[in-house]
Amino acid sequence: MVTYHELDPARIEELISKHDAVIVDIWAEWCHPCKLLGTELRKIGKKLGNKLAIIKINADEASESTDLDSVHFYSKYKKIRAIPVLFFFKDGKLVDQNLYGFIDGCNPDEDDLGIGNGGLLGCFDADVIMNVLKRCGMA
Repeated sequence: MVTYHELDPARIEELISKHDAVIVDIWAEWCHPCKLLGTELRKIGKKLGNKLAIIKINADEASESTDLDSVHFYSKYKKIRAIPVLFFFKDGKLVDQNLYGFIDGCNPDEDDLGIGNGGLLGCFDADVIMNVLKRCGMA
């Protein structure tokens, strides 16, 4: 797995175009679900090796940037109002995305936020994310 930490929109576009399969991870240091997701992304990275690039964007650093393009770059795909968010790119094109940690195929109960039992945090499981990658032809 190749991991980049970027804020520059032009560099992000370049990296998305350069790699066959890319996950863009919007996260923040204070966000516990973001940290859980980061752990799962590292597991996926170990499985897929250099077949996958992950671009990690710290939402706090992006919002503090004086470059307004950097802050609003992601609105071209989907407005971000909460994190974590993942964008899945195949051959430079957006093929899937999730907002607030919800991934297609993971349907948490409103009252259940537990890990591994279908709750919201269970959506951050490496197997669930791998299924998205496979469905999109990225793994």
